[in-house]
Amino acid sequence: MRHISIDNTVNIPRILRTIWLNKGISRIEIAKMLDIDKSTVTNIVTKLINAGIVKSIAEGQASPVGGRKPIHLAIKKDFGSILGFEIQPDSYKVVITNLEGEIIDSKFGKFNISKDNFIEEITKIIKNINKKIPLPLIGIGIGLSGIINSDNGIIYKSIPLDIFNNFNFYEEINKKIDTPIFIENDANCCAWGELSIHKNEKLKNFIFLLIEFREKEVIKKGLGGIAVGLGIVLEGKVYYGSNYSAGEFRSIFTTPSGFNQFSLTKEEIIKITKNKNIFIKFIKELSKNIALIVNTLGISHLFYAGTKTDFQDEITPIFMQTIKDNWSYKNQINCIIKESTMHDMAVAYGACGMILERVFSIPSTSITADQNELARNNIINNIQSIIAMNKS
Repeated sequence: MRHISIDNTVNIPRILRTIWLNKGISRIEIAKMLDIDKSTVTNIVTKLINAGIVKSIAEGQASPVGGRKPIHLAIKKDFGSILGFEIQPDSYKVVITNLEGEIIDSKFGKFNISKDNFIEEITKIIKNINKKIPLPLIGIGIGLSGIINSDNGIIYKSIPLDIFNNFNFYEEINKKIDTPIFIENDANCCAWGELSIHKNEKLKNFIFLLIEFREKEVIKKGLGGIAVGLGIVLEGKVYYGSNYSAGEFRSIFTTPSGFNQFSLTKEEIIKITKNKNIFIKFIKELSKNIALIVNTLGISHLFYAGTKTDFQDEITPIFMQTIKDNWSYKNQINCIIKESTMHDMAVAYGACGMILERVFSIPSTSITADQNELARNNIINNIQSIIAMNKS
């Protein structure tokens, strides 16, 4: 077979991503997997090791016919750190990870945030946290509720932040923060987090359900008090739809005049975290909506996270039964339903996962680059600055 000849500029991120996705892989395995000449792989891996972002972790067994023992490779996890935020109107959560996605630290804080002080408050928090991070900061991810163009950094709508006209987040934040920064819908962040956690399993089609009960909003804004969003992954990629609104949810059982996402009354929603019968009624309604999507799209995994309640154990069995009842055939539908391993830190951790995906992504070959690609280039430039700093 003829090896593909690709410019080293493209081969470097291809090899780096392959090592990230396959910890312990050898140079020979990389060459076979990517169909690149072994000498090219060796040269690039040597450069990556010298740069400090890749390391050798062990020697494998020699082949039956002899020869050198293969050297296994891994990302040097302490090369740099990633900062992930979850933003709520009255609080924030922060997760800091290394390049393996391992949590270094996490924080929780209170504030009152709106579109008027959004940039100012985030800038203040980032600068304070950055002083205490033990590893160089490579990138920052932010997750919040709303319809968000994550490619160009524009918040189209966000009810919690009272944003109803386009807000160019990237343009404003780049005046304050030098580190590459991305913004994303909170449920989509959760999907990015699961992609990062399960990167070795290469999950293709799954849904992340972010379920939050916001009693404060009932009093403050007269909203429903329940916020449900979907992070949808199809063929291994977060799905945004044609206008970045994929995952915005409203139950088919609610009415046009309903004040919330579900058919529950305002009185029921206020009591939902304390009344088991109301909670089960809510989960059954939600599961009927989701079962249709799961079975229609052939979803393999359904993850969920958000506000914890005393009735958490009811969620999985109800969803399993509803999905089964919605299935037309005799064979059992194979959909794994489980709570996210990150629980209430799923959004903040997922924001880190979103950045990790960009750090180890393969650049677009498109002539026109959107803000997302430009921001990714800023990440690469930031990594190069860290390499230069490490060598000095």
